[in-house]
Amino acid sequence: MIRRLLLAPLTMLLLAPLTMLLLAACGVSGAAASQAPAPSRPSPAPVLPQAAEPSPISTAPPTAEPAMPAPAPPAPSTNSVAFSGLAPGKYPVHLHSICNGRQSFHIAYLPNLGVGAGGAGSIDLPAADFGRGWCVVVYANAALTRVAAFRSI
Repeated sequence: MIRRLLLAPLTMLLLAPLTMLLLAACGVSGAAASQAPAPSRPSPAPVLPQAAEPSPISTAPPTAEPAMPAPAPPAPSTNSVAFSGLAPGKYPVHLHSICNGRQSFHIAYLPNLGVGAGGAGSIDLPAADFGRGWCVVVYANAALTRVAAFRSI
């Protein structure tokens, strides 16, 4: 019996820290574990003061922010060169440095010009070719000996 009386306080002394560790691991503090939660009371609804008259707030329509101007459309990558007054058919076309049919002024071969029954046709050229003082030369024959028409670009 004496042995039991001596072991009881020792057991309590060893179990108390172990109990605290277990409660801490569960997320409960020692003070919270020993206290019961206080009963919650419903909070009273807030009382709002009643306004006798509406406040004088301006109700002007909102102003729109200035609209950004639409971006300009991109410059065309090609431009059309039109010819008229020619007999229907297909004509060889070259790009020359000056408006002369001589091959010494030749820069590039261009697609053939197709002329319809109305005597008119056009070809599209890269926009970068314009404004350089060059010339589009339309030949009347495959031998490139006669110029049918030309346009300075």
